Amino acid sequence: MKEEVFRTWWNFARWWVPVIIIATLLLENAGGGGGWGISSGIFEFAVLWLLYIIFIVTSLVKIVRAYLRTRG
Repeated sequence: MKEEVFRTWWNFARWWVPVIIIATLLLENAGGGGGWGISSGIFEFAVLWLLYIIFIVTSLVKIVRAYLRTRG
């Protein structure tokens, strides 16, 4: 992988990964019966699933765009 492609992804990942970590900690340490009246396990799964999907899709888009930009 070219350095510029990696740097483009790294600039995104270095702030998104802490967001996922903080969300995970907050969801795991939340007491009571889940968020917004939803069962705790399902709510945590849905929020974390959404965050990871955003991370993966955005990472792939940034990598492909940076690669195509540096290829030419």
